[in-house]
Amino acid sequence: MEKVKFKVVLGALSFAFFLLLGMNRVEAQSSSTTVGTGVPNAKPGSPAAVANVPQGNFENADDARVILANEMAALKDQLAVLTPGNPIYTSVELHYVYYGEIDSALLAGVSVPNSIVQGLGIFMSDAYNVSTATLNQLRQAAINLLDN
Repeated sequence: MEKVKFKVVLGALSFAFFLLLGMNRVEAQSSSTTVGTGVPNAKPGSPAAVANVPQGNFENADDARVILANEMAALKDQLAVLTPGNPIYTSVELHYVYYGEIDSALLAGVSVPNSIVQGLGIFMSDAYNVSTATLNQLRQAAINLLDN
């Protein structure tokens, strides 16, 4: 039982490490992935660029839903062993909520690239206080997950 908890905690820490230290890579890659139809002249990394529909060779909706379900199951396992309120927990929770929103959009018949953008809508409400950098990070993580 302790080996299982250790593996989940190790996975959560690895995930957090990627999120915290990979931020520079996400911003560096954003120039090639944020060009879309939302705000064509938006500077990559800007708040307006988050609304751009990503371009790429994305999974079909059914495969994307399976990928999201698997990722959400892994995130749920991580949440079970993390302490609510700490930054790692919050980051994992944001990804879990975001992937759920993407899945809901896909279920409603929205395309994969549009679901990636539409899924961010929940974070635009007063319920969440999410920075533009975090929105870009979430968006890039979904693009990386769902792009062939």
